[in-house]
Amino acid sequence: MNVVERVRSHVQAASATERPLGPLGLTIGAGLLVAASAVAAAMPEGAAARWFLAAAIAVVLGFVCWRSTTQGVLITFLWLFALGTSRRLASEVLADPGRDPFVLVGVAALAVLTVRALLAGALRRLTVLSWLLLAFTALAILQMVNPEQPSGFARLAGLLVWVVPTTWFWVGRAIVDERLARPLLLLVAGLTALAGLYGIVQSVVEFPPWDQRWINLRGYAALYIGPGTVRPFASFASAAEFGLACAVGAVIAATIVFGSTLLVPRTASRRAARRHRYTRVWIVLGGLVIFGITTLALLLSAIRTYLVLLVVALPVIYIVYRGRRAWRVLVPAVIMVAIALAALSTVNPDSLEKTGAQAGVRRVILFINNPFEKNRENTDNTLQLHYENAKFGFEESFREPLGRGTGSTGIAGEHFGNRSTSTDFDLADAGLAFGIAGVLLCGAIVAVGIAWSVRVALRRRTFERVVTVGVLIVSIGAWFQGAHYALAPLLWLLLGRADAAIADGRDDGDLASGDEVPAGTAGVEAPGGAPVATGTTA
Repeated sequence: MNVVERVRSHVQAASATERPLGPLGLTIGAGLLVAASAVAAAMPEGAAARWFLAAAIAVVLGFVCWRSTTQGVLITFLWLFALGTSRRLASEVLADPGRDPFVLVGVAALAVLTVRALLAGALRRLTVLSWLLLAFTALAILQMVNPEQPSGFARLAGLLVWVVPTTWFWVGRAIVDERLARPLLLLVAGLTALAGLYGIVQSVVEFPPWDQRWINLRGYAALYIGPGTVRPFASFASAAEFGLACAVGAVIAATIVFGSTLLVPRTASRRAARRHRYTRVWIVLGGLVIFGITTLALLLSAIRTYLVLLVVALPVIYIVYRGRRAWRVLVPAVIMVAIALAALSTVNPDSLEKTGAQAGVRRVILFINNPFEKNRENTDNTLQLHYENAKFGFEESFREPLGRGTGSTGIAGEHFGNRSTSTDFDLADAGLAFGIAGVLLCGAIVAVGIAWSVRVALRRRTFERVVTVGVLIVSIGAWFQGAHYALAPLLWLLLGRADAAIADGRDDGDLASGDEVPAGTAGVEAPGGAPVATGTTA
């Protein structure tokens, strides 16, 4: 065995072992970050101090990801959900550059997780969806040499928008199983509830000083509802990601409410059944609280796209969960929703204030009253603008069939002085950046991804698979939105897990939802598809 083979075998052996940090290790890591923060605050040069602190966080997080994929994924998502607030709090002491190195912390963690995923066989048994994503990645890399982009940095930054979020697909495909997906989704539910409360406070009370400073320095047109009201954004980098997070949280909460048996399985024991029944009651109550918080926060944000997609997603995931029996509940529910919408349509929008929390509710009422009203007749109705922006992106893909390049859309071009355009719809943005090939590839990925997620959920109805369907639906139009630092990784992680189920045949022959779990097993699946015993490590 030569040196290269020995190194490779040692790396594979180390990566295949889960060595999660204990309380002492986690405390030491937190202490190192506190010390690094103190050193950064004492450094004379603000920009260098910010890079130093970002590097320290990246090193600690990367170490955790290498030791344990489970801890690494959970802690990385904790960081991504708190990224916006972390950046704003750091800016109270350190310099506030337009090109913030804090954004690269999640990229560093993803790099470590991707290495572990590749060593675990992420590229084995490639499916149609896998090949489509590989083709899209190759196209995005090839478009870096597009002469339409004068800035070399914009070309590289474009990969952060288009390619980096999709890399989570391979992490989900190789190292995510039910023992990781379920706690991750429950963690996301809790984080979106906290973010929703934060957003409600921002809307109803006021913005904290660090948020107000960011509004003054980094505000943008879409952040405002009318002339003087700012949308809530909680701990996120944008109001749009906050709205999507609330929609995702509502999807998870709704699945908790009507699918509590997916979290607490049925049992033949009377004593255990009574105990499980009380547990399910508390689970349902918790889900209702989270659903109420997230939907209220989404309403106050006045991001009507995600409100509409949420209304579409809820009956779909209920049908996926209940099958044909869903119509017994859905028919009366649709009638009740129709009555509620009819009642809301009688409300006069002018009776509501154009500022404060009422401004968001007013825009929703305007949309219900006349969703197709033209923007020039009512500037509060932006459906026509969204349609025209998307239409422009698709038409531009035919005018420039080779595209404008990877860094020509979104924040990548803006930050590096390149010509930048955004249509607020990812497929149209793909047309601008990559031409006709980009539209076709991205459209195929979205269509196949939704179809396969529904397929695996219907074959075996688990909490994670049902939620995945809802997350994909409410994220339509934002699958390739790289500026959604937390929600885009979550989507691709879940989609990768669904693709692995297709590739490995995990959607066939498993225990049906609600069946009693045999004694001595956890009833969950290992990355290879076989049941694993309780207490074993991945």
